[in-house]
Amino acid sequence: MKHLILLCLFVLIVAPFFIRMPDGQPLLSPGDLIPDFPAEEAKQGKKVSLYRWQDADGNWVYSDQPSSLGDDEIVHFDGDINLMKATKSARVKTDTGLSIMPGDIQTAVNAPMQFQEKIDKQHKQLEAVKKQLNH
Repeated sequence: MKHLILLCLFVLIVAPFFIRMPDGQPLLSPGDLIPDFPAEEAKQGKKVSLYRWQDADGNWVYSDQPSSLGDDEIVHFDGDINLMKATKSARVKTDTGLSIMPGDIQTAVNAPMQFQEKIDKQHKQLEAVKKQLNH
């Protein structure tokens, strides 16, 4: 039974490569599995056209598909554009061996103080309740 299921899956995956459309081309070819990314065209020195628009927050959005709102413009880039991979932010090592992101340092410093303030407030509330019970 297990072999029959695997055979059916194999046939379903491979069949589109052999089933022909009316024009004689297969339903699916290996090239159809590789998406067309504008960045790949740019790497090959081709001219790339992208759509550009601003989102609700005012940030510029670039895409190979037009905006659904229709407020986009077409921008053309040479194949000589700079392509750069994203990098991770540096981490800061602490004396305890833990690492923390630079943007989180202020939060890490404030957290114990906020906790102490909360404990002090609860302590005052408990003291007030004790006074009311003793009178």
